[in-house]
Amino acid sequence: MKNFILLVGAILTSISLMGQDVYTEDFNTDTSGDWTKAGDPMDEASISWSATGGDAGSGALVLSGTNTDGVNGRGFIFEVINSGIDFTDVTDVQLQFDLKTDGALVGTAVHLRTNFPGAGFAENFDLQTQGLNDATFTSYALDFSSISGGASESFTYGFVLAVGAGLDFGGSLLVENVRLVDMSGGGGSSSAFPVDFEDDGAPYTFGDFGGGTSTIIDNPDASGINMSAKVAQMEKFAGETFGGTTLTLDANIDYAEGQVFKMKVWASREVPVTFKLEQGGDITRIVNHTG
Repeated sequence: MKNFILLVGAILTSISLMGQDVYTEDFNTDTSGDWTKAGDPMDEASISWSATGGDAGSGALVLSGTNTDGVNGRGFIFEVINSGIDFTDVTDVQLQFDLKTDGALVGTAVHLRTNFPGAGFAENFDLQTQGLNDATFTSYALDFSSISGGASESFTYGFVLAVGAGLDFGGSLLVENVRLVDMSGGGGSSSAFPVDFEDDGAPYTFGDFGGGTSTIIDNPDASGINMSAKVAQMEKFAGETFGGTTLTLDANIDYAEGQVFKMKVWASREVPVTFKLEQGGDITRIVNHTG
């Protein structure tokens, strides 16, 4: 009997290993006044700051919008222009951020809007389909290329609450831990990372235990934050209560280059996901995936 399926699109090192920060905003202080809003009617949308709304009681930006007549849909746009940013020799970036809803979104989609020097305007749709929930923060990492700029440039990012034509449709979005990371020239990662399960990195050496079985397959849901061609599929069959798969790396991990890791994971149901490193001790982190 099959219990669940995990799809791992990539195991990445975050921030420290993948590149240098071009811009950061953790919202531990109130910077909501730097943001602007657009939409019609304007009084249905609001921008505020919560001193304790972030993960572990840290600060968070709060973006809210509610349809008060239910006749027409709404497009509430929230954005911030960041000036004086050094884009010298930067050609590729990754925008990282954490999102959570304050209660359930009703009839509402969430989109990301960006405008980078050289690359121009872009919109990434339907973040609400990529693990966004009101229980825990979900981490996003989106890549952008064709960047070109100098030592003092401006870039814009923001979010859209696309609210349907229903009375009281809408909701609130919490934002924290925004990072813009320079990924130019491969990001200077260690020889062991990143692991993306694509063909040019094969073969991948798996070791299965406790009813877990892993294989490399074509990505069945190439959308959102994971547009890769290949993913690692881990299926849990009958066996021990806890089963899984080990992956033998081609080289040792150089912890001097960074100690923060991220995985892109899709799950068929709610399940705790364990990430474990066995080099230099037993380092284990468990994150509950909402499925």
